[in-house]
Amino acid sequence: MKKLILLLIILTSLQGLAQQPLLFQTDWYLHSFTYDGMEYDIPANDPFYSQQIFFDETNDGYFLSTYITSETFSASPTFEPGTFTTVMPTITLGGCEFYCDLEQAYLYDFFFREGDPYTFTYVTVIITDESGEVFELYITDQDGNQAVYRDTPLLSVPKQENFVISIYPNPATDQLFLKSESNSIQSVSIINLQGQKVLGFTDQTEVMDISQLSSGAYFVEITAEEGKTMKRFIKK
Repeated sequence: MKKLILLLIILTSLQGLAQQPLLFQTDWYLHSFTYDGMEYDIPANDPFYSQQIFFDETNDGYFLSTYITSETFSASPTFEPGTFTTVMPTITLGGCEFYCDLEQAYLYDFFFREGDPYTFTYVTVIITDESGEVFELYITDQDGNQAVYRDTPLLSVPKQENFVISIYPNPATDQLFLKSESNSIQSVSIINLQGQKVLGFTDQTEVMDISQLSSGAYFVEITAEEGKTMKRFIKK
């Protein structure tokens, strides 16, 4: 399915949040989560499961909260352009009854990290397709693990097993390789943290020449017939 994709990076700072409210004024629902090379199944239409992550502004600063079932992760994040750091991260010890593997990886390994502050990269995306505008939020850690959210709850739909894409090496120097189990890749774009498309590929998507890029962090936006995904990499 072809989509007209408009990429909007919300560059947020302590002075600029009021002018860029999308992160705080949108209800975000977890749609996919990948950690340590494993993509976890996300429950849908289950009253015992919460899909949401919350970003709020308070009189004392900012507040982040997310949970799966009975345990909750929270922090008081600080923001820099394109990143946030989980200051004073805490997690409740409610015990696990449902989706324990997902809860361990998502709450403890990805977010809590033994209570140490941690800096994540985040990016918001606006997709325009037949159903209208859809907002997406990508939160990525420094190892490329990623949680993807949308502004609508996840519905029970068949999983597209063939839409599995990986990039390597990461970090990369001169070339970036793309591996896909399907042959339906339509385009690949390299996006910097300012939301600018710096490279684009439509023919040679398996091997991408990134030698001209400056050192730093980038996103790879991959568009295929099955949908769209975004991955983060480091250019050395």
